[in-house]
Amino acid sequence: MKKILALAVFLAASLCLQAQIKFTPNPAMPLPDNIKLYYNSSLADYTGRFPHMQPVWFIWADGPCTAGEAETLVDRMGLNSTLKDYVGMMVVVFSPVNGKDYSKKEDFEAYKTLFEKIRVFTNLKVVGIGKGATFVNECIAPVASEVADILSIDGKPAKKIEGTATVPAYIAGKQAKKVAKAYIARNKEKAKEEPLLQVIVNTEKASLGEIVADAWERLLSRNYRCSNLGHTGYMGGLLGQYGDYELEPYPVWERLGLEQIMVEKSLFKHNGKEEKYLWYEYVPASMKDAPNHSIPLVILLHGHNNDPRTQAETSGFPELGAQEGFMVAELEWQGKSGLYDYMGDHGIEAVVLELLKKYPQLDPSRIYAEGLSAGGFTATAIGITKSHLFAAVGAHSGGLFNDEFFLGFPFMNPASLKAQAAQKAGKVQMPYFSITGTADEVVPYGPLIWGAWNLYQVLNGIPVEGPGTQKGLRSIETSKNHAMEVGDFLNASGQPVIRTVAVENFGHWNFVPGAREMWEFFKLWARDPKTGESIYKGL
Repeated sequence: MKKILALAVFLAASLCLQAQIKFTPNPAMPLPDNIKLYYNSSLADYTGRFPHMQPVWFIWADGPCTAGEAETLVDRMGLNSTLKDYVGMMVVVFSPVNGKDYSKKEDFEAYKTLFEKIRVFTNLKVVGIGKGATFVNECIAPVASEVADILSIDGKPAKKIEGTATVPAYIAGKQAKKVAKAYIARNKEKAKEEPLLQVIVNTEKASLGEIVADAWERLLSRNYRCSNLGHTGYMGGLLGQYGDYELEPYPVWERLGLEQIMVEKSLFKHNGKEEKYLWYEYVPASMKDAPNHSIPLVILLHGHNNDPRTQAETSGFPELGAQEGFMVAELEWQGKSGLYDYMGDHGIEAVVLELLKKYPQLDPSRIYAEGLSAGGFTATAIGITKSHLFAAVGAHSGGLFNDEFFLGFPFMNPASLKAQAAQKAGKVQMPYFSITGTADEVVPYGPLIWGAWNLYQVLNGIPVEGPGTQKGLRSIETSKNHAMEVGDFLNASGQPVIRTVAVENFGHWNFVPGAREMWEFFKLWARDPKTGESIYKGL
């Protein structure tokens, strides 16, 4: 059977990187005989960045190479520091299947086989060097619908192009201008609306490490891919199955003027044991000299068993915080067995109070919470149980459960929430924002979502109505050319106390443009921290 050298390594922040990466065999991921996969995985560390979005490197070498030569190549590329800073990666080095020259058919099939074995990609970086770059230019680039970026070094222009996929590219080497023409031609139309879809040309003489470093700074660290049209992206897909994955800007905190602070702290004792909590703070530079009680706070709540950085890295809220001047904190509300304790609604409140004490700049009248999926159900619940604390809450792909406990979390019990809403009806006002994709197959746009609307209609003392009865129903085109149907349920004063958003043909995940819509709604509302009164600050 023909063979391909496929060397890979998963790295986490806890991994001590030496001068050269060492590949360790991976018996847990069996592959066809023509692909050899090696890795070193340790993703339980919660320092640094979110592993799900970290770069995965597929590298086509300049001809045949051994395992040792592949390690040397990765070292020469200078990837060690990048791998250390951006944890949870895979590096794959390919050489020709036949041991001599790249074959359009056989080597592409090797790529396809490995891609479909892994299935889920959000930040795939394709690199070609020399003959490997020529292969990438000709065979990978035209069908690179799922590839976040391509780095082509010292390759030749493609002789024949089959495929029209668009992809950001950094082209280096003597023939870089000629090679870039095909990339520019394919990207031309879509680049008019997508600024991330750029082609950078570098014809200067430089070392391999210098080229990779420049490509990383100018292109490769700027974006990732999101595949959530018509399905839920994290469920994976086959090569070419869902067309061009959408490009999204990759948040680099330093560039955004944000400081990420990881906090591990005990705020409670339970049965004599200190309960250890985990949360992340995203502090905008503007907060340093801000007056006391002037900065809003948005609490982020991840989905069921998600990484505790999920919302910060994929919702778009920290970026908005840097632009708009508010602070963001993502909480590990669900807990991690043996590491961190479950917060519940009381723990969430305790963290908020801790943040108010730590940062006197925070405005206690403008505290908001949002969540994804199970985090959306949590945000829905704490808007009822902690209505004195939050000015408004929002749920993305989440709502109100049926008459059952969810995962043993009592504060989410729908019967209890309905009873509390009925008791507070007409006495407490809590603005609520709901956003869901119409192609969501995990929490479908239906009764679980509408039930949350009804819950908040009862709480806010307004008629209980369903979809299609919202006021001012309107369609909004986003920067990604998606349609969002937006509507409001009004309180007795004619103010939008509940806002609903349905994202056309979008699956179960964060919709980044939706963060702006949610924030614009949040900004309408505040809560007097002394009286608990809800205050409309409509623009």
